[in-house]
Amino acid sequence: MHPYPENLVIATKGGINKPAPDNIKADGSPKSLKTSVEGSLKRLKLEKIDLYQLHRPDPKVPFAESIGTLAKLKQEGKIRHIGISNVSLKQIQEATEIVEIASVQNRFSFSDRTNQNILDYTTKNNIAFIPYGSLGAHPLRRGAPLANPEGILADIAHQKGVKPNQIALSWLLHYAPNIILIPGTTTISHLEENIAVSSITLTSEEMNKLNEFQ
Repeated sequence: MHPYPENLVIATKGGINKPAPDNIKADGSPKSLKTSVEGSLKRLKLEKIDLYQLHRPDPKVPFAESIGTLAKLKQEGKIRHIGISNVSLKQIQEATEIVEIASVQNRFSFSDRTNQNILDYTTKNNIAFIPYGSLGAHPLRRGAPLANPEGILADIAHQKGVKPNQIALSWLLHYAPNIILIPGTTTISHLEENIAVSSITLTSEEMNKLNEFQ
C-alpha cells in the first residue's frame, strides 16, 4: 500500500515472540520492544508509527519498564500514540501515570462482557477501546460462535434484512462512543458485510433488548 494516503492511520503491535502460529509468548523487555519498533518502521516504510500497542504485559518484566520504553520511543519520534492490550484496570492506571495511553485492546463482544469495567473506565477517560474477539471467536482459531445464533440477534437481523453477525457488530458501535471495531475478514464479501455494519441503525428499544442479554 506504500506510498500511503494522508488519511490512513497505521497501527501495529509488539512485545511478543511467536515460535509458532498458535504459540505467542510475551516479551516486553526494552530490547525486544526497541527491536520490534525499528523492524516495523523499516517494514512499513515509516518514520513514525501512528499507534503502537503493547501486545500483552510480560510477567517477567516490570510493566512500568515496558511502558517506559514505549514512552521513550514516543519521545524519540518513532511512535505517535501508545496503546496497550490484554490489561487489567490497575495496569491501565499504572500506564497512564507514565505516558498518555490512546487505546486499550481487550476481549469484548455481545456474548462476552467480562471486560465491562475496562470499557467503562476507557469511556470515562477518553481512551479508545478496541474489542478483539468482537464476534466471540478466538483470534487464533477459525469460526465464530455467532455465525448461526438464535434469539434476539437473529430476530433483529431478520427484521432488518441483515445477518446476526452484523447486528452483533452494530451493537458494539452503538454500545459505547469510544469503541473502534477490528472484525476479522477473510473474503471480499465478508469485508463488504463488515463495512455495511456502519449503516445499520439500532433503536433504543432494540438496544435495550440486546443490552439485557446475558
